[in-house]
Amino acid sequence: MRPRGGGRIMSLPMLPFRIPLGWAALGPMEAGALAGILLAAVLARRRMEPLGVSGTALWDLALGALVGGAAGARLFCAVPAWIRGTEASGGSGIYGGLAGGALALALVARLRRLPALGVMDAAASVAPAGFALGKLGCFLAGCCYGIPCGIPPGVRFPPGSLAFETHRSAGLLPPGGRSSLAVHPTQLYELTFGLALFAGLSLLFRRPHRRGTVLVAGAVLYSAWRFGIEFLRDDPGRHGFGASALTDAQISALAVGAAAAAAGIALRRRAPAEASPTPPPPPTSPPPPRRAP
Repeated sequence: MRPRGGGRIMSLPMLPFRIPLGWAALGPMEAGALAGILLAAVLARRRMEPLGVSGTALWDLALGALVGGAAGARLFCAVPAWIRGTEASGGSGIYGGLAGGALALALVARLRRLPALGVMDAAASVAPAGFALGKLGCFLAGCCYGIPCGIPPGVRFPPGSLAFETHRSAGLLPPGGRSSLAVHPTQLYELTFGLALFAGLSLLFRRPHRRGTVLVAGAVLYSAWRFGIEFLRDDPGRHGFGASALTDAQISALAVGAAAAAAGIALRRRAPAEASPTPPPPPTSPPPPRRAP
């Protein structure tokens, strides 16, 4: 299809997969999220070693963040539905996942007698890389898609994707249509942002900074991004309080961004900047004893 503005709309050939695993199922979105968590854990290991985080402690932190993130993501959808008096869907929200994961990370760090802010700075500096990989999974699943876009970079999703099924149920596709409407690939926009944020926070982490600064910067920047990208999102399950109100994610972005900015001001007044921890030099073996002549 050639739109009026010239160029070609991409029609995606891939088919979303769904592998049943007992009471759960593994699809592109879940696979991307798991791969993102593993990537962030691998990247965080070296950054946490100077803080005294051993291999066992790292696994405890990763498990805590995983459990807390999963619970927070589910609550992010369930609580607003309860407030509205509607039935909660089976979805999840990344804002709840990030908040739940951060709280669990801080709790595990305290229990392990580790510097909580330092640990959370290290985690925040690598989390955007995992977020970017997770958004690739969303793209392959056809979820988290954008509003209709009749010119490049618009994309069409195949049958089986959330975009296709939603458009078909709404009667937006012609009879026998084999792809969704052309929409903004907001997942790829977020992937690009995640990689850029990862580069920026990694640079900040390596420079002298107050503990907590990387976490605060990541929260402020992501909140600003999420508030804006929501105007391009069009997937179902995004709610607002009132006909023209902001979405739940935008309300959360305003609250989290304001709280993070206030925390950043408090950090600047409270603690001096310190150098980012660097890995200790490798131990040197003592020279062999000389033989007596």
